[in-house]
Amino acid sequence: MDREGAEDLIYESYLAAERLQKDSGIEMVRDPTLLAHVLSSFSGTPCAVVTGSKGKGSLCMMLSSILSARTSVGMLTSPHITRFNERIRVGVEPIPDQDLVRIVSGLEPRIREVSDSLPAGKYISPMGIQAAAALTYFSEKRTGFNVLECGKGAKYDDIARVPHKYALINSIFLEHTRELGPTLKDIAEDKSFVITEDTECAFSARQSPEAMEAIRKRSEALGVPLKVYGEDFCAESVRLTGNGTEFTARIGDRRIPGLTVPLLGRHMAENAAMAAAAALTIRPELTDDEIRRALAGIVWPGRMEILRRAPLTILDACINRSSCGQVLEVMDTLGIRKADIIIGIPDDKDFAGVAEAMSPRAEKLILTRSSNPHYVFTDAQAAALEEKGIECIPSPDLESALARTGGDGPVVILGTTSLISDAERLFR
Repeated sequence: MDREGAEDLIYESYLAAERLQKDSGIEMVRDPTLLAHVLSSFSGTPCAVVTGSKGKGSLCMMLSSILSARTSVGMLTSPHITRFNERIRVGVEPIPDQDLVRIVSGLEPRIREVSDSLPAGKYISPMGIQAAAALTYFSEKRTGFNVLECGKGAKYDDIARVPHKYALINSIFLEHTRELGPTLKDIAEDKSFVITEDTECAFSARQSPEAMEAIRKRSEALGVPLKVYGEDFCAESVRLTGNGTEFTARIGDRRIPGLTVPLLGRHMAENAAMAAAAALTIRPELTDDEIRRALAGIVWPGRMEILRRAPLTILDACINRSSCGQVLEVMDTLGIRKADIIIGIPDDKDFAGVAEAMSPRAEKLILTRSSNPHYVFTDAQAAALEEKGIECIPSPDLESALARTGGDGPVVILGTTSLISDAERLFR
């Protein structure tokens, strides 16, 4: 088995169920109990599990970076940008190929045993297999703390079944309605299940009233203390600069001034404030300087990332209208009235919503495609935008899209993870 073979095994059960659904219409069913006993066996290392609708990965990275000042930290996130190994890290270092292959090979007999007995349509979640591989690696490396990112939800998510003392819930908005439910309340209720009987403290970002109600109801039902943005912690004096986002964190009665994250947006300051609040609950001995250094050194590609400064080029994994507000806020704060806006979002995502939200600020609106053959981009996108009266310039790939920009004005690149991968390869 090589690295590609390890990745294939992780997704094999899911893809088999997906093909069956397409061929026969049998409903796909995920069951987090299939690997629950495997994941629960890694309960010796304290752990935090993170959910939400956007910013989960950056929140994981911030928390991991701060805690790394005092202990070795394992981190599991998704999706990856360039290589699968990026999902499993100790500190900032991704798992080496040989360790990924060895660990997944060791899990294969159990995976086969379970998958061979499954009824049609039922599958082992790839997230569960990734979590088992990650926790095995973290155990070998003797990490002192682990930070794990949930998949789409929490109620039926394998990673939420990993015993964890701390639960973090980032902002929730309407997404994945087929899997999580048609309303914001449904989605928030699902994600609130990241709070479990094992949880000692939960943290919530700024939420809508209905999402906050669901989270409070879950925490109160289980008797888990809940710390909330704006009540127990917050980011103050937020200022965006060419170097990132500067702010002061208020955590209870403690103020930590002079914090900077090299990512753009008020939401990044809010993420960092929650990460700092959680980190200080976990390790109260952390100093202000340790938190400053940890946040200032963060590298997290494709999340309001400054790719270059001349011309200013910003990259963000924005794939729905709901996330455009954060992009527009960054543009406003930096004084960017107009920019060449490149959008690379597959047909089955909200390309039209992003284009509609961003078109009033577009000097040129350029539609492009990623190099990943598994994502579907068609000419129907341009036709759909034209019907809405939105002018756009089609482009076959990101390099061609960049060549179609004005060349001297700001550029904003928005798109799916595979487009982020293309951008990182081009600019790095």
